[in-house]
Amino acid sequence: PEMAGRIALLGDYLQEVELTNEMPDYRILRDRYGWQFTADILEAGSELLGDGRIKMINTTGVAGQQGGISANGAIENNINCIEIISQDYGIEFNSLGVQGHGGASNSPVDYYIQFDHMAQGIEYLANTEYDYVSDLERGSEEALHKEACHLRDYLMLFYSHPKATGFLMWGFTDKEHWR
Repeated sequence: PEMAGRIALLGDYLQEVELTNEMPDYRILRDRYGWQFTADILEAGSELLGDGRIKMINTTGVAGQQGGISANGAIENNINCIEIISQDYGIEFNSLGVQGHGGASNSPVDYYIQFDHMAQGIEYLANTEYDYVSDLERGSEEALHKEACHLRDYLMLFYSHPKATGFLMWGFTDKEHWR
């Protein structure tokens, strides 16, 4: 009831909704209540939204590792969860959010490889949590310049992807971050 009330209140202003964040991390709930529990929650949100809106599943593990390889199999784990929830339980979504956390050794090109891998079979792709911290002295002119160059290159590569639709930053310099 609460979710339905908020959706009704926002009406046509609500065009994009994140149905879930970091689904692989729901394993505690899944272990206790099973996949059907997760599917029921996602289905309820999807039904309330109706058609014509962007329904996103936000993922983790996209951090521009060298060669586009994911850390600890995180991307593969996300893809596995998405396949289970969509194929086995029929949950429909049309957008994928990818978190873009990164540090000194992360190349925007490697992020693109990961975006492309994750974007198979979806309509829209959004970057939901961009941040970058350089390996230089925090707040130094050199670090700020390196961070600005990374952001420029990252934005150009991200928006060159044919499915890219949105970009959200969590911090634009190492002094203005969540970390």
